[in-house]
Amino acid sequence: MSGLEFRPRYKFSTSLTPEQIIDRVSIQLRDNNPEGIVARMISYHITMRIAIPKRHFWSPQMDINLERTEKDTLVRCLIGPVPTVWTLFVFAYAILGLGGFVALMIGFSQWSLDHYAWGFWIVPFSLAGSALMFWFAQWGKSMARDQMRQLKLSFDSALGCDCFALSQA
Repeated sequence: MSGLEFRPRYKFSTSLTPEQIIDRVSIQLRDNNPEGIVARMISYHITMRIAIPKRHFWSPQMDINLERTEKDTLVRCLIGPVPTVWTLFVFAYAILGLGGFVALMIGFSQWSLDHYAWGFWIVPFSLAGSALMFWFAQWGKSMARDQMRQLKLSFDSALGCDCFALSQA
């Protein structure tokens, strides 16, 4: 996440129980939520997202996994795109990579048979498409940066700490 003061993935331990963390996040989002963040809580997993009116294609989500240990709670956080965005990019890269590979195979087959190797002409389109997808992903990261900070700060406010600083300690 170029230029961010935090990593999109971090973990730390806290003396709070998972139930206390869930309660604090619920209270934070109910009482002090000017950004309009919504959360879904299932067992010891919290997914925080930007509310629908403010959400766009690049809006991130924060997945928080709470794991009770013998003496404290291990909190794992991941801030990133929603799964549909990841799936779209994996699919696009797979299609472009497979298309380029098949084009190379066809081109080398044509070349080895002394035929016109038109298959090689497809490879630059595959490379250009991959470069375009990479640029699109970087642009999307910059579009999501402010909302990533909002999610992190909302979670920090709920726990009353700088959770990223705790993860580095």
